[in-house]
Amino acid sequence: MHEYIVSYHDRKLAYYFLALLSGIVGIGIANLLDSIQSVSGIVIAAPSGIAVFGLSFVLFDRFVWNLPWLYKLGLIKISDLNGDWRAAISSSATENKIYAAVKIHQTYSKIRIHLETEKSDSLSQMAAIKMENPTMFTLRYEYSAEFQRDETSEIHRHYGVTSIRLKSNDHKFSDDHYANYYTEQGRDSYGKITFSRVVKYEK
Repeated sequence: MHEYIVSYHDRKLAYYFLALLSGIVGIGIANLLDSIQSVSGIVIAAPSGIAVFGLSFVLFDRFVWNLPWLYKLGLIKISDLNGDWRAAISSSATENKIYAAVKIHQTYSKIRIHLETEKSDSLSQMAAIKMENPTMFTLRYEYSAEFQRDETSEIHRHYGVTSIRLKSNDHKFSDDHYANYYTEQGRDSYGKITFSRVVKYEK
């Protein structure tokens, strides 16, 4: 996974809050251990502030940041794109529509977009999310890809860029979303992609 830019949300505020919370928790743990030591006589070393912050960050980065109520309250403004997506690609390289499976892995600080078709495989290398308005976002990412026409053909590697317009009134992104892509001169293709999310929210 790699870091991604968010143009409309200041991540530093969350980090400041985690640092403050870690300090309070660290003091609480130290006082608790002092009490245990005074009663039992057993010496227990308190964790360092860095260790408490590190654990807090990992928990927040992976498990807490995308809780729906944090987004509804406006405390976290980063869209949760995690999960499986489908893609239908109209490419200048062929008249036939190409179908792909897309997997997005995302944390508060990092993301990875994996798109796989019958003959190609691509992974994002860098990405940015931009808010157009509260219900419209643009996800733009650069990717590296491998393409093999058939089992006996040589594998061709190339780079490209995809820009997706994401629209949602409820943060679920359950509608179709449209994108444009283009590749470098070595592959020299371009086209449009329709993304749809595999149902994540049952309710």
